[in-house]
Amino acid sequence: MTRKPKKRCSLGQFEKLLDACGPEPDDWPREARAGALALLRRDTAAKRLHAEALALAALLESAAPGRAPPALVARILKAAGKTARDGHAGFDRVVALHEAVDGAHRGRLRANLPHAALLAASLMLGVWAGATGFADQLVTAPLEFAGLAPSETLSERVLRFDGDLGDLEEAL
Repeated sequence: MTRKPKKRCSLGQFEKLLDACGPEPDDWPREARAGALALLRRDTAAKRLHAEALALAALLESAAPGRAPPALVARILKAAGKTARDGHAGFDRVVALHEAVDGAHRGRLRANLPHAALLAASLMLGVWAGATGFADQLVTAPLEFAGLAPSETLSERVLRFDGDLGDLEEAL
C-alpha cells in the first residue's frame, strides 16, 4: 500500500484559500486542508494571515443584522397566508400600487416638461451657433466694440490650439 505524498501549500495559495473559504478549516476543500494546516503550523506569516482572517470574520459576525422580531415575522406570514387563501395573492393590490406609481411619474413628467424643452432648445441653439459661425460673431463683436478685435476668429484659434495654455495667457 502506497501513501499519496502531501500536496504542499504556498503562502499565496493559503491567502487565496482564506479569501475564498474563510478562516475555518472545516470550510476549506478537503484536498487543500492538510497542506494548508501544515503551512499554518510551521509558517509565522500564515499564522498572521489566519489571525487577520479570524478577526475579520468576528467583526463581520458582530456587524451582521439581527433577526426580525417574532411579531413582525408572524404578521407577515399571516398576511401571506390570507392572500394565498383568497386565491389572487394580492394581485389587485399590486395593480393599484402600479397605477399609483405610474400616475406619480406622469405628474412629475408633466411638471418637468417645460424645463426639458428649454434645455433641448438651448442645446439646438448652441449646435446651430457653432455650426454656422454665429458663435464667432457673438465673441468678436464685443471685442471689436471695445477696440480689442482679435486677428483671427474663435474657430481658427480653437483649430490652432495645441494644448499649451501659454497662448491663452497671452490672449488675456
